[in-house]
Amino acid sequence: MRAGLVGGLIGGLAVVGLLMPGATMLASAQEATPAAAELPVAPDPSLCQVEPRPLAFFEQYVGTPTAMAAATPEATPIEEGADAVEGTMEGFVPPVGQAADPETVDAVVATAVEVVACFNAGDLPRAFALYTDDLIDVFAGAEPLPQEQFDIMAATPAAVPVEAREQVLAIREVVILPDGRAGGFVDFAFAGGYRETQYVVLTQEGERWLVDEILLFA
Repeated sequence: MRAGLVGGLIGGLAVVGLLMPGATMLASAQEATPAAAELPVAPDPSLCQVEPRPLAFFEQYVGTPTAMAAATPEATPIEEGADAVEGTMEGFVPPVGQAADPETVDAVVATAVEVVACFNAGDLPRAFALYTDDLIDVFAGAEPLPQEQFDIMAATPAAVPVEAREQVLAIREVVILPDGRAGGFVDFAFAGGYRETQYVVLTQEGERWLVDEILLFA
């Protein structure tokens, strides 16, 4: 399963992503930040320690189009700079900000590594606990969540084989943006030799930095 930090609620819970108001974030997802891992790393599923979002949180999206989905015409192009855009990095200018201090960089690395550890563990409710409500709402806003996909989330997590684990290769150019969030490039590797870069924006909630926006570059 290709994911990076993007794990969509639709289409096999695989890829898309980003922004709008949602339900209350779990307090348990704001626990103290784990120690940052050294990169590159294929995060072991045991590193997925965050408390999962309750399944009841996702029930609101099952089979019912959200207000966002109802208001969004098909094939509406997404402007450059919008969330969850896939494409090349050519011409992309990252947001301007001040270089993040080492502690913030470590916290960003820790969040990215734990999200990927949760994907490697096959534990989507825990992975989504490290996303903001805004991000989850847009994942779900694309279309209703099929019951069969909800059932996958409700099932006992099954870790992916070691040889198929996703890797975090590097986290680069982390800055603090004018609105206080942190942004930076994250490089991933997937089974079969596929690589992808995502520009990720995180926001601090409590002592944790949570994934809030994502841009994809093949």
